[in-house]
Amino acid sequence: MGELTRQQKEAIAWADVVAGLMTAESGFVSLFIAAAASMAYYKDKVANEGWKTIITEEPVLPSNSNNYGILHNLTCEKYLTDGYDQVTYNEILITAVKVRPDLASEIYAIAQDYFQEKVEMAIQKNLVSVDDKVNAILDAVPLKGVDIDKVYQLLTVIDNTDDDDDWQTNVQNLIQLVPSFNLNDNDKNVLINSFEILKNSYQLWSK
Repeated sequence: MGELTRQQKEAIAWADVVAGLMTAESGFVSLFIAAAASMAYYKDKVANEGWKTIITEEPVLPSNSNNYGILHNLTCEKYLTDGYDQVTYNEILITAVKVRPDLASEIYAIAQDYFQEKVEMAIQKNLVSVDDKVNAILDAVPLKGVDIDKVYQLLTVIDNTDDDDDWQTNVQNLIQLVPSFNLNDNDKNVLINSFEILKNSYQLWSK
């Protein structure tokens, strides 16, 4: 038992971000697909590459939070504490409903083929460089010019940050930049929600 490395925590968190970005059109439930990507990536690495396991506490549920990152983590924590060995469509949806039972109809409306396709695509992405991460963002959000430069610069800072607290502070700085971007409100929300998942996922895997 021990903590994951910074690179391992980042790898999981970015798989979550990609899943959230790829499913942003599904609205609020995209965060649960991101949580599924988190679990699938982690379980695969533990089984096949000997990654260390983490222990989480039983979360307090249900939640009334609307923060994508917080709800992502609650879903992952519940999935882990319920002791599931594999990541399946049915078990993730059951877990998601425990987190936000008021969204049960929207959660159960997630198509299984869509769910499985997006989770598999997310965990197969290998976002190592800052260029990879920026390109993943640009695939979902039409950033332009100086806004791309700002994201690139902050992601470079984040990529070179070793301290966990500083890492999360830098992601929060990125979140706070988004309202100034030349984007419509929907695209701004997609970015903010994705970066909230990034920050919170990293925090979860730092336990």
